Amino acid sequence: MSLSYNVSVLAREHARVLDELAQLEYAPSSLESAKTYVKDLKALVVDAEKELKAAKKAEDKEGVEAHDVKQSLFRKLSYRAVGKGAVWDAKASKEEREYLDAHEKRLKAEDHLKALKSTLREAEQSVDQLVSEVARRDALLREQQHMYSRVFDGPTPEAPQDDHLEWAVRRNEDENNLQQAALNLESQTLSALTEAKKTLDNCLHKMQECENASDYDLWGGGSAADVMENSALTAAQMYAQQFHAAFAQTKRLNPAVKSIPEIKLPKASMSDIVFDNIFTDLEQHDKIGAGLRSVKATGIELCHEINRAKERVEAAAQKAQPVAEALARARAELLEFRKNTFEAFAAQGAPPSYSQGPGPGLPQAGYTAPAGPPPQPSFPAPAGPPPSFPAGPPPPPPSFPAGSGPSFLMPEGATPVHWGSMNPYAAQLVRKSTLEMEGTDAKLYEAK
Repeated sequence: MSLSYNVSVLAREHARVLDELAQLEYAPSSLESAKTYVKDLKALVVDAEKELKAAKKAEDKEGVEAHDVKQSLFRKLSYRAVGKGAVWDAKASKEEREYLDAHEKRLKAEDHLKALKSTLREAEQSVDQLVSEVARRDALLREQQHMYSRVFDGPTPEAPQDDHLEWAVRRNEDENNLQQAALNLESQTLSALTEAKKTLDNCLHKMQECENASDYDLWGGGSAADVMENSALTAAQMYAQQFHAAFAQTKRLNPAVKSIPEIKLPKASMSDIVFDNIFTDLEQHDKIGAGLRSVKATGIELCHEINRAKERVEAAAQKAQPVAEALARARAELLEFRKNTFEAFAAQGAPPSYSQGPGPGLPQAGYTAPAGPPPQPSFPAPAGPPPSFPAGPPPPPPSFPAGSGPSFLMPEGATPVHWGSMNPYAAQLVRKSTLEMEGTDAKLYEAK
């Protein structure tokens, strides 16, 4: 089938899709604004609930005081008996006024909270409506892409410029897949190293407990100190084994991870409890100290390795960012050309010239294909044959819940990753690792 025939068959459907898309262009930006508004409203509701709680507490307090004054007939008579009836009346009036003020504040706080909750419900309904409209817009965009794929994918002699733009998209996709895979690998490595450090931190804490118990034992702690020492040492050995397994798995995941010193801990022994004496205590104390220094030495090298992993993540992101931007530009150029070409053929006109200017290796505006094979692009061709046009669409990127994006994936309190929109999966791993590292102190592993 010719390009003209395929366009004529889909022309009405194409016009419908473009009309509906034009009506929904506002939805993505409006959804982000609505989500921010809902978030702010929720914070205001929390503050209003605290305010209402405080107002109720104040009202109860003032109510009790006003009731006491009102019901205290003996005190009232006592004041009047000594000629201070006016003082008592002023006091009673003051308590009554304070109670009424507190009551008024409580009512206002309730009304304010009720109004905020009503506004929040309306805002959440707006978000739900916008989510459905964004989903509809995404479905229309997929329908548009599928329509263009049906018409343009593969060789198109009637619009040769499309072939060159499509070839540029394929090359950028291949390069982008390589760079994104590298970024994912380095992000996974950083996450795995951070998880391994949590285990090593536990090992360090147990060895410090063990050393404290050993010190206590040397000062006459007896069997109880030996039991605490052995218990902490056994736990430290378990954490050390878990750390070695986790770190070995990380090295298999990424060969760029360097080896670090192995943890060497003394063995826990029941004979130290049964045959307890100062000489075995001193010997075990020295072994525990050496084991603690071994854990610290491993921890220092692990912290260095984590820093190197962060540098590799940043370097991979810097390499992937321009490639992702180039791919986005290539896809936008291809989409715009196909849209213009589709509309031109639908209007029974000639295919349009490409107005945005040629990219690297692309033909000039108004290019007409000569007889014979198409000209070779000016960029160096990769090794092997050019990529073939697949029958179906390329595999989708990792999926995330509806409405997700960098802000959705960001854990509370995390620092934003400047390249998060390029690869939300890798950005989520980096943010999680950053949050976990914020709660630790590398100085724990410094030798004393």
